Amino acid sequence: MARTVTRNQTLEEFRGNYNKLANDVGTISGLVGTINNNNNLVDAINELENKTFFFDNFTFTATASQTVFNSSHEADNKTVKLRNGRFQVFKNGSHLNEGNDYSVGAYSSGISSSITLNSGASAGDIINIYTFTGSVVGEGGGAGSGTGQFTETAANTIYNINDSGVILNGSSSGRTTVLESGYTIQLAGKTFAEDDVISTVSGKKVQFPIVSDGTATITGGVGSGFSSITSTAFAGNLTGNVTGDITGDVKHGGSVVLDASSGALTGTVSSISNHSITGLSDVNGTPSDGQILAYNAGNSRYEPVDKQTTTTVTEGTNLYHTTERAQDAAASMITSATHSNITVSYDDASNTLAFSAASQYDNSNVQSYLSGGAGIDFSNSGVISVNTSNGVKIDGDDVELDYEVVSSAPTGVGSSSVGHLWFVIWYAWRNLYKSRVCFSTTVPRSNNKECTRTKYKKY
Repeated sequence: MARTVTRNQTLEEFRGNYNKLANDVGTISGLVGTINNNNNLVDAINELENKTFFFDNFTFTATASQTVFNSSHEADNKTVKLRNGRFQVFKNGSHLNEGNDYSVGAYSSGISSSITLNSGASAGDIINIYTFTGSVVGEGGGAGSGTGQFTETAANTIYNINDSGVILNGSSSGRTTVLESGYTIQLAGKTFAEDDVISTVSGKKVQFPIVSDGTATITGGVGSGFSSITSTAFAGNLTGNVTGDITGDVKHGGSVVLDASSGALTGTVSSISNHSITGLSDVNGTPSDGQILAYNAGNSRYEPVDKQTTTTVTEGTNLYHTTERAQDAAASMITSATHSNITVSYDDASNTLAFSAASQYDNSNVQSYLSGGAGIDFSNSGVISVNTSNGVKIDGDDVELDYEVVSSAPTGVGSSSVGHLWFVIWYAWRNLYKSRVCFSTTVPRSNNKECTRTKYKKY
């Protein structure tokens, strides 16, 4: 009979019945295993009931004479975990008995990791181990050594209680068994999300080498294929053409360079090739052929005006060149200079310079001024001659000695002039056999045939 409290019982009677109930049932903390739904005793018991049974299968394909079967031989790469007294072994579908047919590896905390057949199996024999582990103890998958598994709560949610992360494989073929370094949850397989993937935690991110919706992509920090970008603010460099409207101001260094409301552009641009200069706000009027722009301070604008010439441009400190100015400057330079026996006058009306010397000379002046000196004769015709005597004579354009060459000394002067010189060449014959001629360079002292100085030459 359940222990209940009626309306007519006193407080003391209620206390006594409650204490008896507490002693019969105990507290939730006395339950064995991990209990997450512990709002009350009934919820805790229901969660334990859901965990009381867990079934798994380890499969092995034997080689010839194989006896030991453990995790390294498991067909699905699962870690073998056998709870004491809660497994069965089959060979080619036949049940094997512990002791008679096989032995179990050493237990650690009630868990073994291998069995050993008493007789070696044949090649191709199938060994199956069916485990009844209980979900609290569990069996580890893959090559790990943990004891984790998934558990369903009373709220029909599933969670894992393993220690080092979760790998969700999308296929039994080529299972991933090792987590990437630095991560605790890994999806091994092509993943599709039917709804939003959202993180509400500040500073968290979704990171992929390529993010794409099939049209636009973002990879390596570069976005491409976007038909439009909507944002309340755009920061950073913009490359390419902007074909849509800009609804906000464009700023540079905090200053507005493009006013969105007026379209006014400030700052500098690299090119205005597609703009007309007459479209600038400070240019007024349309120019005609040959005109130039001149600033008008009255309206603070540049306006087209006719090009000025030397006729229309006001003369400043640099004076214009004129023929009259050049003539006056040349005349002043000459007439102001110092001259000897020369007088210069400038006729500005006729643009001429007149030079006059103090004295003028002609041929007669020069001839009358010149006279012959010693040995020089000068005629009024302008001819200058040289007087000769005593062995000097005029021969054409030359003044030379008056001489002649003879073979013998003259016996007398005869008709020769005073100072006339004779050069006697004396031929002396010696040694006719050798045919040599003697040339004397001195006049012999006597008529003998000897030379004072003799040179011999073959005849």
